Amino acid sequence: MILEHKNGEKAMKLLIKLCYWFLVPVALVGSVSAQSGSIVGKITDIESGEALIGANVFLEGTSFGSATDFEGNYFIQNLPPGTYTIVANYIGYEKKIIEDIELIDENSITIDIELSAGAIELQAVEVEVDAKEGTEREELQQKRESTVLEDAISADQISKSGDSNAAEAMRRVTGVTIRDGKFPVVRGLGERYTAVQVNSSPLPSPEPDKKAVPLDLFPTSLINGIKVLKTYSAEMPGEFGGGGIILDTKAYPDQRVIDVSFGLSGNTYISNNYDHLFSSVGGKNDFWGYDDGTRALPKEFPDYVVKKQGGKYVIGEGWVYPDSSISNFLGWYNRLSQLGRSLNTGFVHKKQTPKQPFSLSLKNGQKWGSKSFIEGGYFINLNFSNKYYYTNGLSKTYLEQSGTEGALSLVSSLEDRILSTNGYSTSLASSISFGMKLWEMHDFKLNFIYSHKSDDKMYRSSGSTANVAEGIFISDKYIEKTVRSLSLNGDHKLNEIGSHNIEWNATVGNSLRYEPRSMQHNYRFTDDGYLSVIASSTEPGIVDYIDGDDNLLNLDLKYKYVNPNDERIQFKTGLAYQNKFRNFSKRSFYHGVSHASVSYGVLDSTQLGEPFSKNKFFLYNEDADRIIQKGLILVERSDGISRNGYRADQYVDAAFVQFQSPVPLFGLSDKLLLIAGIRSENYDLKVYPYNPVTGVRDFSQNDTIPTESKQLDPKILPALNLNFNATDNTILRLAYSKTVARGEFREIAPFAYQEFYGKAIRIGNPDLKPSEITNYDIRYEWYPTPTELLSVGYFNKDFVNPIDIAVFTAGGSDRINLMFMNAESAKTSGFEFEARKTLPFIPVTMGLMRLSFNATISQSEVQSPESVTFFTGDPFTPVSEKNRPLQGQSDIIVNSLLSLRLNSGYNLALSYNYNSKKLISLQSFKASEYELPSHDVNVTASKDFQKLPFRLGIKLKNLLQQKEEYAIVQENGSNYYTSTFDPGFSWSMSFSYKF
Repeated sequence: MILEHKNGEKAMKLLIKLCYWFLVPVALVGSVSAQSGSIVGKITDIESGEALIGANVFLEGTSFGSATDFEGNYFIQNLPPGTYTIVANYIGYEKKIIEDIELIDENSITIDIELSAGAIELQAVEVEVDAKEGTEREELQQKRESTVLEDAISADQISKSGDSNAAEAMRRVTGVTIRDGKFPVVRGLGERYTAVQVNSSPLPSPEPDKKAVPLDLFPTSLINGIKVLKTYSAEMPGEFGGGGIILDTKAYPDQRVIDVSFGLSGNTYISNNYDHLFSSVGGKNDFWGYDDGTRALPKEFPDYVVKKQGGKYVIGEGWVYPDSSISNFLGWYNRLSQLGRSLNTGFVHKKQTPKQPFSLSLKNGQKWGSKSFIEGGYFINLNFSNKYYYTNGLSKTYLEQSGTEGALSLVSSLEDRILSTNGYSTSLASSISFGMKLWEMHDFKLNFIYSHKSDDKMYRSSGSTANVAEGIFISDKYIEKTVRSLSLNGDHKLNEIGSHNIEWNATVGNSLRYEPRSMQHNYRFTDDGYLSVIASSTEPGIVDYIDGDDNLLNLDLKYKYVNPNDERIQFKTGLAYQNKFRNFSKRSFYHGVSHASVSYGVLDSTQLGEPFSKNKFFLYNEDADRIIQKGLILVERSDGISRNGYRADQYVDAAFVQFQSPVPLFGLSDKLLLIAGIRSENYDLKVYPYNPVTGVRDFSQNDTIPTESKQLDPKILPALNLNFNATDNTILRLAYSKTVARGEFREIAPFAYQEFYGKAIRIGNPDLKPSEITNYDIRYEWYPTPTELLSVGYFNKDFVNPIDIAVFTAGGSDRINLMFMNAESAKTSGFEFEARKTLPFIPVTMGLMRLSFNATISQSEVQSPESVTFFTGDPFTPVSEKNRPLQGQSDIIVNSLLSLRLNSGYNLALSYNYNSKKLISLQSFKASEYELPSHDVNVTASKDFQKLPFRLGIKLKNLLQQKEEYAIVQENGSNYYTSTFDPGFSWSMSFSYKF
C-alpha cells in the first residue's frame, strides 16, 4: 500500500535519484546568477517605450550573450573585467552597437538600449513572426499565460526529437507515457481518463473497446503543437482524469507556404529477417492501405444465421431451412459449401517481398486580404507513409503453483510459445482548413481532418497452450481505421473594445473500423512429427468479419465578459451538447465437415492453411442426388450471436459558469488571481446488444443477458484555480476540482471477445458505474527568460468507484476471463519536475545549445473488492491481486532533449526517454504482467542550405537497441518473462524543398 513503510522507503530512494537528475539542470540555471561581473539592462522600442521580448544581445568578439525576457530585460553574467562592445538586434529593428563599455571587478553595469524600427525591414517583421509559430518560445509564453496548469510540446521540439506521430511526441511531455504505441497515459491514468481533441474539437474513436482516439493516427507533420491540460476548469468536459490533450493545427499561415518532403526509412531487425515475412491474399490497393473488397464478406451472403442444422426443427417435418428451395440436409450442406468457397479467405500464406518504405508530405497555404478589413487564408496538409515490421520472441502465461500462496510455477503455465508478428501498415492523413477575419472583430475557422491507417498483420506462434501440448497457432488480421472530422468555429467581439465575446463550435465526426477476414487456424504436432488441425478444443478455421461505425455531433456556445478597466476580471458562461452513436457488429464462421468421416488430414509446416483450401469443400449434385466429394462446409458460430453486435447512444448536455478575478487579500490584488467555476453535466447512455445477422435481439427461455444497459449520471462539478505571481517571472499555481470517468461502450456491452487463441477473454459489464475523481494540484514555475523554465509540482487524485478489471477462471483454471468492474477505491499522487535551459557552451554568434528535462515520480494504488457479481446475477471471487498499482502507471518517467542549432544551418538533437516498470495486464493471483524499464535514445540531424530552399534530415531511433520485455515481477526481484522481442534499430532520411 502507498502508506506502508517499505513503499515509503522505496519512494524516498526514487526521490533521491530523481533529485540528483533534476539538480543537474537546476544547477545550470542557478550557476548563472552566482557570478560577479555582469552587464544588465532593458531593451525597448524608442518610440512607444514598449519592451522588446526576445531581442538578442551579445558582446562582440566573445561567446557571451543573452536574450531579453518577458519584461525586455537582459542579463550577461560571469564576465571577466575588460572593455566590451555591445551589439543589440531585433527583427524589424535597426541593429545598435555600443562601444567602450568598461567592466571592473565584481561590478554590475546597467545599459538600457532603445531600438528604432527599420523602414526597409518592416515587412520582414511579419515574416519572422510567422516562422516563430510552433516554437518553444511561443509554447512557453502560452504556458505562462494559461490560467490552468498545462504542459506542452511545440512543433519545434517535435522536429528535434524525430517523432513521426503524435503518440511518439506525447512521450516527451511531463508525466506522460504511451500504452500499446498509441494510447496516452497521463499521470498514471490510462486512456479512459484522457480526452483527445483537435483544435479544441472532440473526435470519434475507431477503437471498438475505447472512447479514446489512438494518437498514432496523426503524423507530426499535421501538428503545430500539443497541449496537455493538467488541471480542470468548468468550461472543459467533465470527463477529465489524467488530463485533456489538444492537438493544434494551423488555420492558415501568415505567408505563402508550398513545401514538399520525401523520405526513406528502414529497420535493421526487419532487413535481417526478410525470409520470415509472409502475407495472405489481398487486393490491388493494399500498398496504399485500402481493401478493394477482396477480403469483404460477399454482398450475396445470406442475411440469416448459417447454422449446420438449418433453420429450426419442426416436429414431424424435421429441419426447416432458411432457403425454401432446399428440402434436405445434403442440399443445405451444398449451400454451406458454396458459401465457404465464395470467401476469399486465403489461409495459405505466401512469402512477402518488401518494397522500400517511404513517406511523402505536401503542404500548401496562403494568406490574403488586410487585417483592417477582411483577412483570410487556407492551409492544406497531406501526408502518406508506410512500413513493414517483424518481431519474434517468447509469449508465456503462468499459473500460481499449487499449494504455495503467490508462488509461480514454470511447469504450470497456461501458455509457453515463441510468437512472431509481421505485417505491413500504412498511414494517410490530411488536414484542410480555411479561416477568415472580418474587421478584426469576427473570426471564422473551418477545419477538416481525415486520417486513415491500415494494418495487415499475421501472428504465428509455436509451443504449448493449456489445451495443446505442442502446436502451431496462426492468426491473420487486416484492419482499417478511419477518422473524419469537420468543425466550424466562430469568435465574435460584440464591441470594439472586446469586452463582450461569443465563441461557438459545431463539430460532426465519423470513425470507421473495417476488419474483414480475421482468421485463426491452429495445429497440433502428432507423435510422428506431422501437424493436424485442432478441432476438439476449438472450432477450426475461424473467419471473423467485424465492422465498427462511430458518429459524433458536438455543439458548444460560450459567452465571455472582460472588464475593460481590468482585463483580469472576467465572467464566462456557456452551454454544450454532445451525442455519440456507435454501431458495432461481428459475424464469425468456422470450417466444419459434412460427415464425421471427413478428416482435415496431416501435413508438414510448409502446408499450413491447405486443409481449408477451396478444393477441400463438400460437393453435391442436387439433380442426381449424388455426393461428389465429402468435405468442408462453412458454419456460423452461433454461440453468443444474439449479442455479437451492440448499438450505443450517448448524450451529454452541460452548462457552466466561471469567474476570474484578482483577490484583494493582504494587498496582493495585483499578484493573486482566482478562477472559480461550476459545471452541471447530464449524461445519458443506452447500450443495446443485438444479433448482427437479423438486426434484432434474440431471446431464449433461459437467457439472462440484459437486453439493454442504461446509465443516467447527472453531476455537479466544481473547479478552483488560484495563481500567485510573486514576481514578474514566477507563478505559484494551486487547483482543486471534481471530475468523472465513464465506461467505454464495449466495457458496458454484455459482449465477450478474445484477441488471440490461448489468450484471456474480455467481458463487458452493463452494471458498470461512472468513477468520481477529486483532483488536487500545486506547482511553482520560474521563467528566467522567454525560452527558459524551472518548475516543480505535486498532484493527488482520489477515486470513488474506479473502473477496473476482475480476473476469474470460468470453466477451469486454464480459462482466464477478464470482466470490467468497479473497484472500491484508488489513489495516485506524485511529483513533477521540468527544466529548460540555454547552455553557454558555444558563442551566440555561432548558434544555440539547449537542454530540456522533465521527470515524474509517482505512486498509485487500487483496492479491489473481495467478491464481484456477474451481470447475470452470479457472484464470483476474483483471483487477481486485491491491492496493486493502476494499469499503465510508471513510478518514474524521465525525458530529456539536448539540441544544438548552428547558424551555418546544421541542427543536431539527442533525446532520451525512460520509464520504470508499469502494470500492463492482470492475470491470476500475483501473476500480473508488467512492462519492464526501458531506455530510449534517439538522434536527429539536419542541414538547412542557406542559399537554397533545401533541407536534408536523418533520424536514428533506438540507438541502444533496447528489447521490449514484459514479465511477472516477484517480490524477491526475480522475473518470469511473459513476452520479449527486439524492435531493432530504425533509421529514416528525408529531403524537403520549399518553393
